[in-house]
Amino acid sequence: MYEKEEIRLPKDFPFMTFATDARQMVMHQHDCLEINSILSGSGTYWIEEKQYEILPGDIFIINNRERHMAVHDGSLLMQVLIFDPAVVAQGFSGWGFLEPFYRFSNRIREEGLNRDLERIAKEAKEKEEGWQLMVSALLLVFLAQLVRRHEQYEEAGKDVHGCFQRIRPVLDYMREHLSEPLTLAELAREAALHPHYLCACFKEAMGLSIWEYWKQLRIHRACLLLSSTDKPVTQIAIECGFNGLSYFHRVFREVQGVSPRQYRENLKIVQ
Repeated sequence: MYEKEEIRLPKDFPFMTFATDARQMVMHQHDCLEINSILSGSGTYWIEEKQYEILPGDIFIINNRERHMAVHDGSLLMQVLIFDPAVVAQGFSGWGFLEPFYRFSNRIREEGLNRDLERIAKEAKEKEEGWQLMVSALLLVFLAQLVRRHEQYEEAGKDVHGCFQRIRPVLDYMREHLSEPLTLAELAREAALHPHYLCACFKEAMGLSIWEYWKQLRIHRACLLLSSTDKPVTQIAIECGFNGLSYFHRVFREVQGVSPRQYRENLKIVQ
């Protein structure tokens, strides 16, 4: 199970960049290309059925077909660049610059390339005259360096396909039963695994315990409902499996750092 995320890029120049510490609790996919520069913190990146350790300075490149999810404890901060291939692929020859997204390892580790991404983010933020041309040019330089040094970037992520496949029924079951109480025995039956082995396998694959993931998954769903509906906070708490409003507030603040109502108010300010 995964979500198809719709990202609306500006029509005149289909590119955006932003810093985020958001948790990604569900595998998702979108139609644009994505580059992540890790500014601080650590975690685990799932891209398709490859698992990568995340460390400060890492760069991740993700194409428009790859399902992905960054799992972390809230400490991770990354600069995200999202763009349509047209930003760099002008004409037939331009498509060669997109080769890294489809043939190379998803994780890149080289400090100089991070500086290039910092320049791109700076140009997009300051928006001085000609910034769009500069962003396109800097992206082309960044990708050309990857193409030139491709042998350095053939490292594959840790293949934990078997472990991920074992817990996949549990991940799907959790998503489908967000409003219901769950037990370890119930999840173990769903995966046809011994409870202790399920816990170990889940931790290896996701970098989080089952119950930490379960907590964050429900808060992730609550954030979606707060941002996309006018439902009362009490109703959202029930739909996300929290029987008590005070408990929902406590867990939400623990994960997001603000109350549910403040989270919704902050969205209005940004808009």
